[in-house]
Amino acid sequence: MDPFSEPDGLPSYITFWNRSLRRAAIYWYDYSGKLVRYGVLSPDERLSLDTYSTHPWCCRDDETWDELVVNKRKEFYPKAWDGSDTREVITIDIPVYSLLERCKQIVRLAIRAPDIFDLEIPYHLKFELHHIEKYDFTLYQSVTT
Repeated sequence: MDPFSEPDGLPSYITFWNRSLRRAAIYWYDYSGKLVRYGVLSPDERLSLDTYSTHPWCCRDDETWDELVVNKRKEFYPKAWDGSDTREVITIDIPVYSLLERCKQIVRLAIRAPDIFDLEIPYHLKFELHHIEKYDFTLYQSVTT
């Protein structure tokens, strides 16, 4: 089952820190499980957010859509605020990709999409390389009063 936000969570104050060498897009799963992009962090950049313990988050490479890990997990659920004066630092890193996944990443960077079907590799790999999974998302719109 895909993650989604639930109401009535406890407040959580977090800072995302991109420790990867990639541009990390930060996504919140809304109440219906749809992705809402909150921003993109360059390497070593940080973003502080106020959220809730029942609101899951994930990160993707902004250019390739490759999965990044948030506190070593695909999805991240913030801890409830413990009353401290500091925000919880949440790290964004590159995961250990399988050899197959890493090879597909390199081929996608080196070969133009129309040329993939000319490669002498199994058809199912050509199909996977040509049809990069992209998710639908909306951009976060700040509500001001």
